[in-house]
Amino acid sequence: MSETQKLVEKIEAIAADPKAAPGAIDGALNEMVTLLNTQPNGWDLCTDKVRFLLNERFCYNGPSAYGKYR
Repeated sequence: MSETQKLVEKIEAIAADPKAAPGAIDGALNEMVTLLNTQPNGWDLCTDKVRFLLNERFCYNGPSAYGKYR
């Protein structure tokens, strides 16, 4: 399993946990943005939920854009 797939599963698990701290999802999404900036082909492995969360938190629309805070 690739690093991207592991991170996608981690983000989905945190997002599904109602007791997860807000900082936990932000930390995982930061990891994903960093990973996607170095491995843009990982974007294809992201689920719709992960893409939605990245866009909501960081206005990140894919590897051609740079993740940033609002």
